[in-house]
Amino acid sequence: DRLEEEIGATINKIEVPKGRIFRLVLSDSTIVWLNAESKLSYPSKFVSSDKNRSVQLEGEAFFDVSHNKNQPFVVNAENLKIKVLGTRFNISSYPKEEQIKTTLIDGSVQVSEQDNALDSLVITPSFQAAFDKTEKTLTSKEVDTYLDTAWIQKKIIFIDTPFEILIDKIERTYNVEIKNYNSSINKERFTGEFDTEDITTIFKALSRSLYFEYEIDDNNITILKP
Repeated sequence: DRLEEEIGATINKIEVPKGRIFRLVLSDSTIVWLNAESKLSYPSKFVSSDKNRSVQLEGEAFFDVSHNKNQPFVVNAENLKIKVLGTRFNISSYPKEEQIKTTLIDGSVQVSEQDNALDSLVITPSFQAAFDKTEKTLTSKEVDTYLDTAWIQKKIIFIDTPFEILIDKIERTYNVEIKNYNSSINKERFTGEFDTEDITTIFKALSRSLYFEYEIDDNNITILKP
């Protein structure tokens, strides 16, 4: 395990289920918000003699990192290593998604591939670094950071999002299972914002926009054939 090798300390692991958000304070006072269906491995205590303060993430998290110029904070997220001194940033690294995205709120972040430290980017506030898992490319662009951090306030925002990706996010956020028998809408795109609405209200809005019929049975949603 890469994390255990780096820090040589006892590792705690936390897994957040669907439909939940969890706030965690690490031993160095770094604050972490974990989104639904996310996993974080971290030491019970950061050792001052270690080169870095290292954690490992699968899923999505927002980090408010405690500043320590002598011991950088490193997030290992699948193919990437994100290195900072003290800053606030969001990482989205879900296994099903095609990209790993690092969005910087303030401070400075260095993003590099795990196996290629020379291929790295340093991003500044309001920029996002995106690693394409298929193409193995690392790019950056300026973004509206609110779109990537709204989940902390239990909001979900879609900007020109394909329906098949939208479904995954709704399943995580609302702890529901969605079966889609209308493949014709998978590539249809949706733009909208939901703020603590219930799942019935959300599907009513989606169906009116994308023209499909559905049934809801407790936590199971079926999108019917056209």
